[in-house]
Amino acid sequence: MNHQAFTALLQDLTVIANVGPNHQLYTHTQVMYSKEYSRLQGFYRWAMGEERYVNMERVKSIIETALSELKSLRGQEHEWSDQAAPNVYMEQQLRQQVASHIQLLQEALYNVRTNGLPKLRNTYNDDSIVTSKIDVMDKFIELALADKKN
Repeated sequence: MNHQAFTALLQDLTVIANVGPNHQLYTHTQVMYSKEYSRLQGFYRWAMGEERYVNMERVKSIIETALSELKSLRGQEHEWSDQAAPNVYMEQQLRQQVASHIQLLQEALYNVRTNGLPKLRNTYNDDSIVTSKIDVMDKFIELALADKKN
């Protein structure tokens, strides 16, 4: 994943993690943001083509991308331990970058799990489909954070 895509992923995870109580997510274009409920919200969502199920799929996609990238980075970390690099300095720099990206993703996913998902679950507590999706996302993050190897 290139630097720009990685940064965008971290930004999306941060938006999810920092969603406020009773805020809902909006994904107008590719930018995700959170907004407190208002009386005009239904009209706005209809006019913009926003729907909670579509937005939850976007959240799920962001989390799946983050989990996939985390697994990929962890795999790179283990591959290097089995190989000798021709350029020690370059290998050291790459190892540091991978370790930094792993840490950033783990922290972002932890914040999503402990802050964002519970608030979204509370916001959508009247919708069993959305809360079920949130519970599944939470479980996948929990398992990924517990598994340091993959």
